[in-house]
Amino acid sequence: MSTPQPKSAQRQGPVVVPAPRGRTVWPGLRLEWETHATADGPVVSIALARAGNRWRFSCGPRDKDRLLQTLAELADRPDCPLDWFDATLVARVLGVKVLVPRSGPGPKTA
Repeated sequence: MSTPQPKSAQRQGPVVVPAPRGRTVWPGLRLEWETHATADGPVVSIALARAGNRWRFSCGPRDKDRLLQTLAELADRPDCPLDWFDATLVARVLGVKVLVPRSGPGPKTA
């Protein structure tokens, strides 16, 4: 017989923690991430470099939705070189399988 956990210890849905450290390199693209343990839970630092541009993102357990929203906003901006492919790569590190563009699929035109 198991004892019930206090509400603070119960989880709402699965929690995805990326590998402690990783790197993906393709020609012209580099994606690196690292997970740090904190008192509030794991914090993921993600670095993406592509086509001469570099982005750095940091996300704690309570910040995931806000980071995904920021990625979507950046990918939707025509003046920002971060596109939906880049945003999806970052989202995959966080365990999100699909990040759907709000403006419809297709490449950005500058």
